[in-house]
Amino acid sequence: MAQALRAVEDETPQTALVAQVSANPGLVLLDRERFDQFYEAIKAETDKLVPDLTTEKGRKEIASMAFKVAKTKTAIDAAGKLLNEEARAKINIVDAARRDIRDKLDALKDEVRRPLTEWEAREEERVAACDALVERMKAAAVVSLEDTAETVAQRLAKVKAFALDEGQFQSSLPLATAQQEAAVQALTAAQARLVKEEADRAELERLRAEAAEREARERAEAEAKAAAEAAERQRQEAEARAARAAEEEQARIDGHVERSLIWKDEETGIWLKSRPDVIPNSSGDYADLKTTVSVATKALEQSLSSYDYPMQGALVGMASEAVLGIPMQSFTLVWVEKTAPFCVRVTTLTPDDLERGRMQVRSALRTMARCLDSGEWPGPGAQHDAEYLSLPAYAAKRIDEELEIQAASANDNHAQHEAA
Repeated sequence: MAQALRAVEDETPQTALVAQVSANPGLVLLDRERFDQFYEAIKAETDKLVPDLTTEKGRKEIASMAFKVAKTKTAIDAAGKLLNEEARAKINIVDAARRDIRDKLDALKDEVRRPLTEWEAREEERVAACDALVERMKAAAVVSLEDTAETVAQRLAKVKAFALDEGQFQSSLPLATAQQEAAVQALTAAQARLVKEEADRAELERLRAEAAEREARERAEAEAKAAAEAAERQRQEAEARAARAAEEEQARIDGHVERSLIWKDEETGIWLKSRPDVIPNSSGDYADLKTTVSVATKALEQSLSSYDYPMQGALVGMASEAVLGIPMQSFTLVWVEKTAPFCVRVTTLTPDDLERGRMQVRSALRTMARCLDSGEWPGPGAQHDAEYLSLPAYAAKRIDEELEIQAASANDNHAQHEAA
């Protein structure tokens, strides 16, 4: 009884707090003020200890007090861990509930807002489309250095074709209309300017071309005139050389120039005429002046064959014998080129060629005599009956191929028409 009374008398608020904390260490974790009071009570108890290291009892008292403090710390820390675990469990429950509530309410919010969200999306698309069209009109109105009247006209047609619907543009319709009008005005002015510039350039090019053509023509005419004058000088010089050659030849043969010899052929009775350039007085050497493209051997041989000069020489020989009674000794041709450098060459026909020419003349006279007697003349069209005349093979082939192509095309068109 006395001890119980002393215990009651010794109990103070500090000792009561220590007892409460010892029974429930978590009390000081959630109340800072109570922990401070508890700490002061523990501190007061430890301050009462007078360390005595000289005796084993004193040393045990020190160790006991330190152990008591450490035990108190461990108990409070364990209580804190327990509180944390309980708190984490509650937090997890709260977080799960929050997530579930948030998801459900978000879904409900989205469902409630869906009509507005869809309208806003459509509105955003509408505004974006309107803005894009306005930007297209702005871009179309920009004229670059590479633009031509045609490219500007194409853009102008596109801008004019843009339909600005009030239901689509709504409040931005005035702005879009103003931009369209500005683009049309800018492009119209640019097109007119470019048309004029292109026409001016074309006119300038035409004038330059005409000037260049005129200069080229005048230069060509001047060159042609100079060439003609030079050619004329060369021709005159060649003619002079030819004249001198003819004079020298005439002086050599000593004859008459450009005289006609006319006689009747004894065999056929046909009247003949020959007019040599020069009729010699004292010999049978005849000469004749000829113009030619070239005095080269091959060209002269071609002329002898093409123009039958051996027949001419033979006819001159026949005239000399029949009219003058003088046999022809030779027939010489004096050749002069028609163009610069107007070269001159003198050749004499061989006796064999003159004999061939004489035989050709005799054959022709006999043929002519037969025709005169019979009234029938050989040559194209001498037949009395009609004859067939066909197209050339190449022309017939070309026409047949064209007809085949036309027939195939007509068949294809017919098939397509039937299919339609």
